[in-house]
Amino acid sequence: MGKADNVVNLTVAREDHGADGAMIGHEAEQAIVRMGQALSGLADMMRSTNERMGALEQQVRLLTKVTPMQAGEINGAVRARAADLCSAHKMAGKEQAVAAAIRRVLRLSYGVQSVRDLPRCEYQVALQQAQIWDDYKAMKKIRGREAQRADT
Repeated sequence: MGKADNVVNLTVAREDHGADGAMIGHEAEQAIVRMGQALSGLADMMRSTNERMGALEQQVRLLTKVTPMQAGEINGAVRARAADLCSAHKMAGKEQAVAAAIRRVLRLSYGVQSVRDLPRCEYQVALQQAQIWDDYKAMKKIRGREAQRADT
């Protein structure tokens, strides 16, 4: 085997390796594309799972009711606001009717049967709502209802 034969074998070997290298590069490229697609699918699944977890957490927050102490504080704020409004509107003795109107608004706002059923996450909002409640029409209606009772 002479020097010329070695050169030919070396050239053929380089050509074979070059073809193999291109084939390996193409396969590697396809593998990377497939891995990218798989990672994209995993990212979509993670996003979906996070959205579902957020929705579940919101549902749990809404299902957790205020504590008896918090319900008592809301009721205390309702009674205090009713007393303030009755003294401002000169409606002494009608505190219970005004408190019932405030509680009715709270129940209707949150879709619950009583103040004790309010969602715990809405405690501060409900407390503030009770403290600032002032419905002139409701007060006028209570005054008119009480006047009708007095007439009959």
